[in-house]
Amino acid sequence: MSTSTAHHFVVEPFEGVGPIKFGMHKNDVSHAFSYVYRSFFKGNKSKVRSDHCENVGLIIHYDDESRVEYIELTKPEYGTVTVELFGQDITGISVRGLVKLLGSHTTRIEKNVYGYKFPDLGLNTFNSVLQSEDEVVECLGVGRRGGSATA
Repeated sequence: MSTSTAHHFVVEPFEGVGPIKFGMHKNDVSHAFSYVYRSFFKGNKSKVRSDHCENVGLIIHYDDESRVEYIELTKPEYGTVTVELFGQDITGISVRGLVKLLGSHTTRIEKNVYGYKFPDLGLNTFNSVLQSEDEVVECLGVGRRGGSATA
């Protein structure tokens, strides 16, 4: 187990999350944090392994040229991570709270069984079993402009 560390990530729609920016090469991402990354293939069509930095709760997905194309924010395994979006702290925000916040930035909101998509912002939420809008968002997906990846 690693020592507890604090990080603050600013989510920038279509740009990236914290030090991870869309278009960065996988090799550069591997140097963003000094933690161990767990890598895996997202699906059977994936050509490049995704990286999961459990310590900070980031899962980074790459295109076929090993460039960042999609980022998932989840609860970190160790340490403390705070998350900011549009100047607001969204750490531990409920699904309802995030929909309200993002509703002030877009009118295009699509609901599905796992959460919400905000196509105009390249963002989506994912909860494995979404029973109430008052639940904390399990995963916030951030996509690059023109990207087709989903959580």
